Amino acid sequence: MRPIRALLALAAVLIAAPARAEVPPPPGFADLVAAVQPAVVRIETLEHAATAPRGHGARLAQPSQDKAPPELLGAGSGFLIDAEGTVVTNHHVAGEAQRITVTLADGRDFPARLLGSDPATDIAVLRIEPPLGAPPLPFLRFAEGAPPRPGDWALVVGNPFGLGASVSLGIVSAQGRNLGGLAWGELIQTDAAINPGNSGGPLFDAAGRVAGVTTAIVTPTGGSVGIGFAVPAQVAAPVVTALAIEGRVRRGWLGLQAQAMTRELSRAMGGAPPQGALVDAVVPDGPAARAGLQPGDVVFALDGLPAVGPLAIAHGIALRPPGSTATLSVWRAGQERVVTALLADTPAPPPAAAAPPAAPEHRGYGLALGAITRAARTAQHLPPEMPGALVTRVTPGGTAEAAGLRAGDLILGIGSAAIRGPQEAAAALRAAGSAGVALRVLRGDAAIYVALPAPG
Repeated sequence: MRPIRALLALAAVLIAAPARAEVPPPPGFADLVAAVQPAVVRIETLEHAATAPRGHGARLAQPSQDKAPPELLGAGSGFLIDAEGTVVTNHHVAGEAQRITVTLADGRDFPARLLGSDPATDIAVLRIEPPLGAPPLPFLRFAEGAPPRPGDWALVVGNPFGLGASVSLGIVSAQGRNLGGLAWGELIQTDAAINPGNSGGPLFDAAGRVAGVTTAIVTPTGGSVGIGFAVPAQVAAPVVTALAIEGRVRRGWLGLQAQAMTRELSRAMGGAPPQGALVDAVVPDGPAARAGLQPGDVVFALDGLPAVGPLAIAHGIALRPPGSTATLSVWRAGQERVVTALLADTPAPPPAAAAPPAAPEHRGYGLALGAITRAARTAQHLPPEMPGALVTRVTPGGTAEAAGLRAGDLILGIGSAAIRGPQEAAAALRAAGSAGVALRVLRGDAAIYVALPAPG
């Protein structure tokens, strides 16, 4: 009888307890999507196969009956940024197209003309012409201020696989991503689904502002695996303005090549700042050369603000117009100095050069050195009087290979001192202490520093 009384008492307590209130579900993004979706457009392009970029969503069309050259039909996304018909998309979607069609969210089609395109940021700007008397077009605004932080909401609207008006939701996964230098290594990474056909569309923040322009994905399958990238609004907005007004982007140019500093390089160079940009090469008679910068200098601040690496410096310089100045804080041979450079227009990049062949190896650091041959000078486009030593072979598993040296590299200097030939380079290596040395190396058309530790 006692257990039955206990059960009855428990039942009475449960019956008398007030009912638990239902927890409302978290608010969705339906209102935000309804507000922004009318300004997101579909873009179709037609271009010759021989010159067409390989953009997301492109497919090969059948050649016509009159044996005309094959053409590519490409598809992507974009968005309006004003009521007059200015459209933002990707360079790889529309930058090299012969014909461009923009389809609005309400189904209307318009031919578009290219106002300008910028491969460096993968941004293109188009213009459509609505008929006179048509209502103003819906448009979006770029977000201002700092880019979204990892963990913030991210919303993608676009036309994946040609489906049209598709929405995906995720978060910002990371900032400052680098894909081959695109947008100076400042891409936003997100796990919101970005698929072929989304390229050039907007990435929204939780307030419905355009936080970025979708540009690329990393995928082993051809579709989204949760690793997508967007050019942040802070990079895209000034590029869009320049393209819409002038049709091109004029960027300041300093005329140097640099690499990120490391602790190993800092020790090898005798206590240089472990952060910043190590100058690998200076273009003769360029702004950096005229300002007095030299290979081996470490740039650790730009206009008084710390420079965390070469990408940050490149971005800071590129945001300035030609003719402006940049103040650089520089470490050289144990001393700090400040130099001012007058920036010039960015020239076209030089063509890449082939590496010369390898030759027999030897011991020690695990590399063989020889004179720079005529074939190597021709392959590297080097002047006859240019001194240095040719790395003819790197021993597998040796110290040089572990440091990243390759056969065909040209050693131009050790630390800030130039090398006149292989004998001088070998002597400098034999005289190196336990901290190792920093080699200034020319590889292809790029000069870099390599920290070579002492043999174990």
